[in-house]
Amino acid sequence: MAKANLQKKILRYFDKGNWQENFTGIILSAVIIVVIGLLLYNYFGRQQNQENEAANVEKTAESQNEAGFGSLALPATYKVATGDSLVQISEKYYKNSDFWPGLAKVNKLEKPSSIEPGTEISVPKQEEVEKVTVLDLAPKDQGPITGSSYVVQYGDTLSSIAQRAYGNWSQWQKIDQINHLGRLPNGNPLIHSGNVLVIPR
Repeated sequence: MAKANLQKKILRYFDKGNWQENFTGIILSAVIIVVIGLLLYNYFGRQQNQENEAANVEKTAESQNEAGFGSLALPATYKVATGDSLVQISEKYYKNSDFWPGLAKVNKLEKPSSIEPGTEISVPKQEEVEKVTVLDLAPKDQGPITGSSYVVQYGDTLSSIAQRAYGNWSQWQKIDQINHLGRLPNGNPLIHSGNVLVIPR
C-alpha cells in the first residue's frame, strides 16, 4: 500500500505539466546565473584593466621625466653637454626628433652634426621649427660645380648636385654609380654632409 502511494506521488510530480514547468524554471535560473556571472566578471575585469592602464601611464611619465623628457617651457635656452646632438635636443623639447633642422636654422649652425659642448642653443616654440626641412639648410645662391670633386653640404641631393655640375638634374645616376653610394630605406642614394663625391667629366 505504501509502495503504491509512493509510486503515485512520483508519477504526479513528473506528470507532463509539472515536469515541463520545473525544467523551464531550472533552465531560466541557470541562464540568469550565467548572465550575472559574466556581468560581474566584465565589471571587475574592466576595473582591473583601467587600474593597470593608469599605472602604466604613470610609469611612462616617470621614465620620461627621469630621461629629461616631458613638457618643458618654451622658448628656452639649452647648454650643450658632451654627447648631445640636435636630434636629442629636438626630442627632449618637442618629443619629436624631426625638428632638428629648425634648431639648426634658428641657431645659424654651419655644422649641425657637430655642436661643441658648452654651446648655448636657443629652443623656440614648436611652430617656429616644425616646418623647416634639411633642404632649408642648404646654402643659397650656389654656383655651378666645375671641378671633379664636390663636398656635400646640408640640403644637397644628387639631383641638385647634377644640376649644378652638368646643367641637367637627371644625370645624377652618373654620380651615384661612380661613388658606389649606399641606399636609404626608400631606395634613394644615401649622402651625408661632408662626403666628398667624385664628379665624373
